[in-house]
Amino acid sequence: MGVTGSGKSTFVSLLADQDVDVSHGLQSHTIRGRPYSFQDPESGENVILIDMPGFDDTSRSDAEILRELSYCLAILHLRNIRLAGLVYLHRVSDPRMTGSAIKNLCLFQSLCGQQNYGHVVLATTMWAEIEEERVIGLQRERELRNTYWADMIQRGSKVKEHNGSRKSALDIVRTLTGTGRPVTLAIQYELIVEGRTLGDTEVGRILSQEIDADMKKAVRNTMDLNSGLEEAERDDDHSAAASIRAEREEAEAQAAKRARDKEGLGVRFQQLAEQERQLYAAIVREEKQKRKVQRVPASRARASPSRDSNTDTAAETNKPRKPGLLRRKGIVYGAQGRKNSLIIPERTSSLGKTIPERLLLLFAT
Repeated sequence: MGVTGSGKSTFVSLLADQDVDVSHGLQSHTIRGRPYSFQDPESGENVILIDMPGFDDTSRSDAEILRELSYCLAILHLRNIRLAGLVYLHRVSDPRMTGSAIKNLCLFQSLCGQQNYGHVVLATTMWAEIEEERVIGLQRERELRNTYWADMIQRGSKVKEHNGSRKSALDIVRTLTGTGRPVTLAIQYELIVEGRTLGDTEVGRILSQEIDADMKKAVRNTMDLNSGLEEAERDDDHSAAASIRAEREEAEAQAAKRARDKEGLGVRFQQLAEQERQLYAAIVREEKQKRKVQRVPASRARASPSRDSNTDTAAETNKPRKPGLLRRKGIVYGAQGRKNSLIIPERTSSLGKTIPERLLLLFAT
């Protein structure tokens, strides 16, 4: 997790066996939480990574992002799949902590719960952008340690420098997977165990307060615009009146959107699941369609076998199977630390690098 542009999808792409859509600007490309997997070359264990959008997403509100994050995390808990931990990425190239970055961190902390900070790695990224001024990057990292991250570090969070390499990404992930201790996040416990509404969780309350403040501001703004419109109409200033009407229309649209955000936080997990499952089911259908398209060349090849096809088939059957994902156990921790097995579909050259369907089905069914 982290702000938009901090390198979340790039981080995942360094490790995942599947293709990852990576943005090279500040426009978010992570539409929904997406699961990916890879096999740790040392331990042989499968690791599942979930690429999550940041709270400062460029196309959706923080309330919409919270619904997506909460649903994904709650479903994992409900299916007895426990997290090893979370990686929070921060651009060391940023000269200062912006308001957006501070809010993002605050929401992340509430999502986790203070008791779970020991399962968090705080990773600095974008070191290549300040390669010539590394000393400045080290100063910024020191400031993060001493101020914004101080409480998390005191409660067990680890700070790591991510240099953009696969080796670096592996080291960060192993910091979490190597402990063997699963974690239940605050948002998971609040939604599933306590049965709270999303708006009544710790992170939900922060957003609810922000939405309430925005709506009060919108009411005052609309009143001011109405007064301005009356004055413009009295003065027969048609240009000013038209401009004010357009501004009022935009303000009312924003106020209506905030009202929908507030309503969207007033749901319990069951209601949230009914809505989010449909969206993930659409993603599963999209992934199946991709595979169908990618299978075409292979099916055409099978339609025109060579004269040695029987020999080739027999030889192929007796060949040792290349490392893939078929019936390979993905290790995740369940209740009381038990290890559960996830069977993940094989990735073959004919299917292409697709997101493991079984992982998506966790969210779609």
